[in-house]
Amino acid sequence: MARTAFATLLLALSCTASAVDAPKLVDPWIRATPPQVPTGAAYVTIQGGDAADKLTGAKTNVAAKVEIHTTKQQDGVMHMMPMDSLAIPAHSAVKLAPGGEHLMLIGLRRGLTPGETVTITLQFEHAGAVDVAFPVLDARASEPKHPGDH
Repeated sequence: MARTAFATLLLALSCTASAVDAPKLVDPWIRATPPQVPTGAAYVTIQGGDAADKLTGAKTNVAAKVEIHTTKQQDGVMHMMPMDSLAIPAHSAVKLAPGGEHLMLIGLRRGLTPGETVTITLQFEHAGAVDVAFPVLDARASEPKHPGDH
């Protein structure tokens, strides 16, 4: 009887853990940087799952820290400001893109070269840690190009 109760408890816990579906991460990319530049920017579209979630942080081994930033116009000048978190509504997409929300890589340990891939671990409030491979694109890139794009 005790074994059956324990097995039932384990099954319930495993079902609860798998009920949190991680957001889908689409088109991740980082803009290339010269070796002496101390900061970089990473972009991705985060598609919410069945339940709302929140991006609460990120980390990578190529930078001392990663912050979630937004870009706002103030007195006619664009300013980047850190954010504590970024809401990811259920069944909605939040696009981290140049000129808007993005991941700021601060204290780069080296330049980021086109063609390489950098892993960034995104931390979500409910989905937990998610490792994402970010390809590094040419510094002039504004968005990743897909087959068929012109």
